[in-house]
Amino acid sequence: MERRKFIIGAGALFAGGTAAVGTGAVTTMEGERGLTGRVASDKNAYVAIKPNDGGAGHHAQFVTYDDGEVELDFGNIGDGNGLNPDSVTTFRSAFTIENQNNSGNNLQVYKIWIESPSNRLSFFTNTGSINNEGEAVLIDGDNPNYPSSVPVGVEVDLRNSNLGPGDDLSSLFDEDDEFIVHVKRTVV
Repeated sequence: MERRKFIIGAGALFAGGTAAVGTGAVTTMEGERGLTGRVASDKNAYVAIKPNDGGAGHHAQFVTYDDGEVELDFGNIGDGNGLNPDSVTTFRSAFTIENQNNSGNNLQVYKIWIESPSNRLSFFTNTGSINNEGEAVLIDGDNPNYPSSVPVGVEVDLRNSNLGPGDDLSSLFDEDDEFIVHVKRTVV
């Protein structure tokens, strides 16, 4: 009987000691690694942002490049001088986000959404708004279930802004206000 108690006690002690000490698995690691590559302009990057090239419903004239980055400019274009006061103005298909990095892997797609600096500026596709990750659209050049590109529209809300003819948008958006295009590779 004493031997049985000893074996049970020793087994319990061993199991408890193992749990207290752990398995020896790595919890952190730090190491230096190399990185090579280059930065490309928005129109030449792996996930490109390009003004739409015209046609009915396209508003590429409001999309410009500044040092290789896309910028929205709703100033003097054509015969117009700006946006209507106290209104919501919608520009369908202002620019396109396109996958230019076909990997040959149709199990992974890009999840795209655009974060705005203001609730007065929002973005949408033909399937709805894409202003947060929950509203993201999927693109991929390899998977036939998803498009390789998606046209993006822009909506500017000037209601209750106290802006009138001749005012510029700097009281609502300053030059530091930038929208952020999020691209997240995900498995479907």
